[in-house]
Amino acid sequence: DFKAAIDAVPYPQAKAEPKCVHLYFLGGVPEDFDGDALTEAASETEQFELGERAFYLYAPDGIGRSKLAGSAERILNVPVTARNYRTAVKVLALSAPCKSAT
Repeated sequence: DFKAAIDAVPYPQAKAEPKCVHLYFLGGVPEDFDGDALTEAASETEQFELGERAFYLYAPDGIGRSKLAGSAERILNVPVTARNYRTAVKVLALSAPCKSAT
């Protein structure tokens, strides 16, 4: 599921700007949330998409300036854990099985 969420990142700029693309891994299925509140919290430069396994946020001005970054969990009404693309890819690499030296 973790790899599938990373593979599904909808922003092609993720590899060039890995600190600007964030994955909010969902602790459940967001069912009762206000989609308009997501749009209202996003700045003009931000883009977001709700995927099957994650909520994706492209915040080119930085996560520290993003109102949406701080309110996504509350708006989606499910627990989340967020990582930027760079960190998610590193965690995925660390989780790969070790290859035998034989």
